Amino acid sequence: MRIQSYSRIREAIAFAVLALVGCADARDWNVCNHQVTNCQPGYTCDLGVFRCVPAVDGGTPGDTKISNDGVNDVPVVPADGSSPPDILGDTTIVGDTTIVGDTATADAPVDLPAPDLAVDLRVPDAAGTCGVNGDCRDPAKGFCVAGMCTGCTPGLCSSLIDGGAAVCATTGPVAGQCVECTGNGDCTKNPAKGFCVNNACTGCTTALCGGNVDGGTNSVCATTGASAGQCVECVDNTTCTKDPAKGFCASNACTGCQNAGANACGGAKPACATSGASAGECVECVDNTGCTASIAKSFCVNNACTGCLATLCSGRTDGKTACASSGTFAGQCVTCTSNAQCSGTAPICNGATDTCRACGSDNECSAIGPGVCMTDGHCATDAETIYVGTSGTTACSDTTGTGSPSAPVCSAQNGVTLARTGPKSVVLIRGSLTPPPAGFTTTIAVSAPLTIVGKNSAIIVPASGADALTITSGEITLRNLTIEGTASPKTGIGINATPGTGSAVTLHMDTCAVTGNPGGGILLNGAAFDIKNTTITGNGVGTTGGYTWGGILVESLPATGTSNLNFVSIKNNVAPGLTCAASAAVQGTGVSSSGNTLTDITPSCNVIPCTTAGTTCGAQTTPQ
Repeated sequence: MRIQSYSRIREAIAFAVLALVGCADARDWNVCNHQVTNCQPGYTCDLGVFRCVPAVDGGTPGDTKISNDGVNDVPVVPADGSSPPDILGDTTIVGDTTIVGDTATADAPVDLPAPDLAVDLRVPDAAGTCGVNGDCRDPAKGFCVAGMCTGCTPGLCSSLIDGGAAVCATTGPVAGQCVECTGNGDCTKNPAKGFCVNNACTGCTTALCGGNVDGGTNSVCATTGASAGQCVECVDNTTCTKDPAKGFCASNACTGCQNAGANACGGAKPACATSGASAGECVECVDNTGCTASIAKSFCVNNACTGCLATLCSGRTDGKTACASSGTFAGQCVTCTSNAQCSGTAPICNGATDTCRACGSDNECSAIGPGVCMTDGHCATDAETIYVGTSGTTACSDTTGTGSPSAPVCSAQNGVTLARTGPKSVVLIRGSLTPPPAGFTTTIAVSAPLTIVGKNSAIIVPASGADALTITSGEITLRNLTIEGTASPKTGIGINATPGTGSAVTLHMDTCAVTGNPGGGILLNGAAFDIKNTTITGNGVGTTGGYTWGGILVESLPATGTSNLNFVSIKNNVAPGLTCAASAAVQGTGVSSSGNTLTDITPSCNVIPCTTAGTTCGAQTTPQ
C-alpha cells in the first residue's frame, strides 16, 4: 500500500511540474493498468478493458484493482443508492471506501463503455490515438480503428449516408471521407438525382445533359414533370430538330406528328404525313383534298400542292384529261390544250375556255384531211372525201384516178359518182376544172347528204350549150365554189335545182359565186334552199316556165323545207335580178340587189332589199 501511495505522490508531482511549465503531457490518458494509474481526476481505471472511465461512484483516481471481478460485467446501481455501482462478486475494492448494502446483480455479457461528453475534458492523448470515432478530429481520418484514427474504407462507409450508397473518397479534397458519390455511377437510387457533383447526387443541368442522350441533337434537362432532374431527349418541340420525321416532343421524347401526344400540325403545313418519304412530318397536303387554297394548285404531289401534270389528268373520267400549262386555266385539268385532244363534231380546242367545240370554218380544219369544216361541226377526213382536180405536182386522171389525195379524178361528175358509190360525203374540188364535152352537164342525184367544197380558187365550168350543175335529188351543200359560164361557146344555167319525179332537193350554198351563165344564174324549181354569202352577177337572160329572169328564179317551192336568202348580192344580171312565182314568196335578210335589167326584185318575192353594202347587207365572203 505504501509503495502504491508513493507512486501516486510521484505521479502527482510530475503532473504538477508539467502544469507549471505549461507543457502538455504526452501520455495517453485513456490507457491505464494495474501498475500505473494515469487517469485524470474524476476518472478511474477499468481493469476489465484497461481504459479510463468516469468515476461515477465518487472514488479516487487511485483505484487500480478490483478483486475477484467477473469478466466484461456491466455496473449496476445498488439499491442503497451508494456509488459506485456494485459489481457481482466484488468483495474488496483496494483504496476505495466501503459500500454498504450492496445487492448482488447478475453480470451482463458485454461491458458498455461510458458515453463521451460533448466536450472532451481529458488531457490530450498521444497523436493519432483514439477511443471512439469522435476522438478523430481530422476529416481525412475520421474513423477510430484499433485505437488509431484512419481514413475511410468501403466497409466503414456502408449505410452511413441517408438516401445513397455511401462510398469512400480516395482522391481529391475529400479523400479519406465517406461521401454520397464519387461518380455518376454511384447515383442510381433516384433518377431525379443521377449526377455526382461535388461528391453529392444531384439533378441535371443543361451542361450536364449535353450529348448525354443518344439520338437527340439537344439533350436537355427536364425541370418539371415526371422526368424533372433527368436528362431527356426534349422538353418541347423546339428541341426536336435533328430528324424532320420526329419534330414533336411527347413525354420528353421526339416523335412524329402521327403519334399520340404530338401537337397538331398547322399553318402552312397543316397535314400530318403518315407514310412515304415525309412520314412523321407536317406537310402541306397528303392528298388532293388538302389542296383547296388555289384552283391552280389543286394536286398534292410529294406532299406539296401543285398544278396539274399530264399524268395527273390522263386518268380522269370527266373528260378533262389535258393539263393546262398557261392561260386562264394554267395548272388545272381541262378538256383540251390543242386540237389533237378534240375529235368528232367538236374537233377544235377553244383557247379561251380550253374546251372542244365545233369547227367554224375550213381554216380551223386545215391540218385535218381535206381541211373542210362540215355543217355538223366536224372536220372532214380523207376517208370520207373524194379529191377532184390537179393539185401541185399531183395530176388528176378520170381513167386511173381513185379520188384519193394522191390519185384525184379530173371531172366533177366523176367525183360525184365516186362519192355516191363510196359512199363518201365530201367532194373536194381543187383549182379550175376543164370544161366537160359539149352538151354535158354534171348531174347530182344522191340519197345521202353530199358536200362539194372548192379549194385553191375552184371553178366549175359548164359544157358548151349545157347547164353547169343539175341537181335532181338529195341534200347538196356547195361551198367556196365559183360556177362560171361563158358566152362563147354559149353555156346554159349555172345551177338547175329541179327535183326528179318522186324526189326532193335541198340546196345549201355558202360563199359561192355564180357568174356569167347566159341561161341564168340559179333555177329553183320545187327545191328547198338556204343560200347565204353568195354573189350572183352577170347572168341571163334565161327563159323558164314563161319567166324571163337573170340572177335567181324561184319557180316553185316544195311543200316543206326552207326558202332563205341571207346576205346575198344580186347584181348586174342581164334580166331581173330576183324573180319569184306568185306563190313562191321567200325569206330574205340582207339581200342586196342592184344594176339588174328591168327590175332588181319582183314584188312577188316578198323581199325588201337592203341598199348599202356592209356587215348587214350583201355577201360577206367570196370564194378563195
